[in-house]
Amino acid sequence: MDADISKLEAQLEKTAGHWRGAGAFLVLVGLLIVGVSLAKGWWLGAAVAVLASGAFVMLIFKLVRRSSFEGNPCLLDLRDSPTRIIELQHVVASSSAGAFPHDFLVIRNEHRKHFGFRVRRDEIADFAELLRRRCPNASTSGPWFETTSENAAG
Repeated sequence: MDADISKLEAQLEKTAGHWRGAGAFLVLVGLLIVGVSLAKGWWLGAAVAVLASGAFVMLIFKLVRRSSFEGNPCLLDLRDSPTRIIELQHVVASSSAGAFPHDFLVIRNEHRKHFGFRVRRDEIADFAELLRRRCPNASTSGPWFETTSENAAG
C-alpha cells in the first residue's frame, strides 16, 4: 500500500502545482492592474487590486495546504483509516457549453468531509482502481465507475 500512497502524494503535488500556477498568474495580473492604476492616478483602483490580490494569495495558500495529507481530514483517513472513506466519485467539470472538460476524483469520509483532485483522463482508471482497492467499503458513483461496473457485471 505504500506505493499507492506515494502515487497519491505525487498526484496531490501536481494538484498543488496547478493551484500555485494559478496563484502566480493572478498575482501578476493584480500587479499589472496596480501598476496601471497608479500610473493613471486611480488610487482606489490600486487599493482594490492590492486587496483582491491578497485575498487570492490567501485562498491559494489554503488550497495548496488542503492538497496535502496533513492539511486535510479526508486524506488522513485515506492514508491511515481507509475504512472511514464512505464514497468515491468521478466528476467531470466543464463550461456550460461542455467545453474544456476536466476529470476529478472525489473522496468523502464518514463525517461528510470531501476532497477532490484533478486527474488526467488517461490516468482515471489507475487512480480510480487504486482508490477502490484501498477503500473496498466505499460506494462509487460517476461516469467512470458506472461504466466499469456495467462492464464487470455484463
